[in-house]
Amino acid sequence: MGGADAVLNAGSRHRTYSYDVKLAVVKDRLENGLTVREVMIKHKIPSESSVKAWCRQYRDGGSDALIDKPRGRKPRVKQAE
Repeated sequence: MGGADAVLNAGSRHRTYSYDVKLAVVKDRLENGLTVREVMIKHKIPSESSVKAWCRQYRDGGSDALIDKPRGRKPRVKQAE
């Protein structure tokens, strides 16, 4: 598995990636000069848009921008009576 097959299987299911994986992808792309497709194959990322989004987030906000933030509503805190 991997290689071109990983790229061609795009959209098979939604995955989440750790901060370390995102940072490695961004560094390979921006600092090591790999193409988007080379990065996708190396790290088995099926989505070109994910790679581009992570690079954009990194350029805009640094490595902290790659940290996943909680989604959805904040939990309600019940007040003591």
